[in-house]
Amino acid sequence: LQGWHTTMKFGLGNMATNLTSALNNALPDVVLGRLSTAATVGLYSRANGTVTMVEKILQPPVSYFTLPQMARLHHAAGDVSGSYLQLTSIVQSLMFPALVWIAIVAHDLVQVFYGAQWLG
Repeated sequence: LQGWHTTMKFGLGNMATNLTSALNNALPDVVLGRLSTAATVGLYSRANGTVTMVEKILQPPVSYFTLPQMARLHHAAGDVSGSYLQLTSIVQSLMFPALVWIAIVAHDLVQVFYGAQWLG
């Protein structure tokens, strides 16, 4: 049982991060639900889900390459802040055109993914 304190500390930190993320994801729906109608919440949820699809498609391959590289840099140099900013810039340069494309073809995407009943 040696080292249990370190493992417990990591687990609690991870749990707090996941809880905060879950609350952050639910907050817009809760606020919209209190201030507006169910239809507004539904439209927002579908729009947010469509944008999130891009993240879920791009994140795994990006993480596959960047996380090992960041670990190597950390073990070699210790400070990874410059590399982190560079990698974040690269990821954002991939995301921005994808999100612009979604905005341009939003009408068609909604019809394909969710059906004509979601078009307003």
